Amino acid sequence: MSRSIKVASEIANQVSPIIQEKISGAVASVVKVELTPNLGSANIFVSIIGGDSKKLFRKIRNAKKEIRATLSKKLSVRRVPDLFFTLDDTMEYSQRISGIISGLS
Repeated sequence: MSRSIKVASEIANQVSPIIQEKISGAVASVVKVELTPNLGSANIFVSIIGGDSKKLFRKIRNAKKEIRATLSKKLSVRRVPDLFFTLDDTMEYSQRISGIISGLS
């Protein structure tokens, strides 16, 4: 397993509970973490179920510095990558499509 895959996995495992603490009334989870080859930046895809997902996602993005500081205490890397968050609305979209399909029958 490559170093970037290990670090991405560790970031996903550590960031998920940190994000969950930042929001209430919804469930947030890290779907995927993509790292740049030099491990300098991490794009974290977050899925939010329940509540106003766009508002909650803004709350997560605004807490980016806090999340990175907390993550630095938990990761076993020399330098914590810069964090960039992306809202993954795949689950929300699939639920909406399922509702439309079930309404047709």
